[in-house]
Amino acid sequence: YPEEMLFTLSGEDSDFVKDLWRGEWEPGIAECICDYEFKLDGMIIKYSECGTFNDYPNQRYMILTEEQTQAINKMLGIE
Repeated sequence: YPEEMLFTLSGEDSDFVKDLWRGEWEPGIAECICDYEFKLDGMIIKYSECGTFNDYPNQRYMILTEEQTQAINKMLGIE
C-alpha cells in the first residue's frame, strides 16, 4: 500500500474502531476493493470506503452501517 493508505489509530479514533471490531463479523471475505489498512492492537484490518472491513488472516468481514461508514470515512478524509 502507498504510505497514505496505512493508518495507525490512537485516542478516540482507536476506541471507536475497537468498538466496531467487537461487533458482528461474517465468515469469508467481502468482494470489495479495500484501499485502506488499519493497524490496531497488533491486528491489520483492510477497509473499503463503501463501509466494509476485511480481516484476511481470520477470513471474516464486517459491513458497517451508513453512520459508521461516514465516521470512518471522515477519519480518513474521504468526502
